[in-house]
Amino acid sequence: MNTSTFEYPHFTWETNVNFIHYAGSWAVPVRYDLSDEDLEALLGQINGVFFAGGDTDMVDRTTGEQSFFYKTAKRIWTYMKRQKDERGIDFPIF
Repeated sequence: MNTSTFEYPHFTWETNVNFIHYAGSWAVPVRYDLSDEDLEALLGQINGVFFAGGDTDMVDRTTGEQSFFYKTAKRIWTYMKRQKDERGIDFPIF
């Protein structure tokens, strides 16, 4: 989120964190710029991912390049599929 007084690229609203807490879990931020190894290690320690949504372009409208957010979401999706297909483990994505 970037405003004239606030510049922080890794940001979520308190309501998103509360949504997870009220469901009985702890919220853990997943940065979109993690390396493959760091993302894999983090995903191995959590039991699901909640995508909060927002005004993020998945693909650059002028160049057609995929955003970091999209690429990380795709890596998370691949992890989830691999857990289910290879190990029979449910890894929910909301």
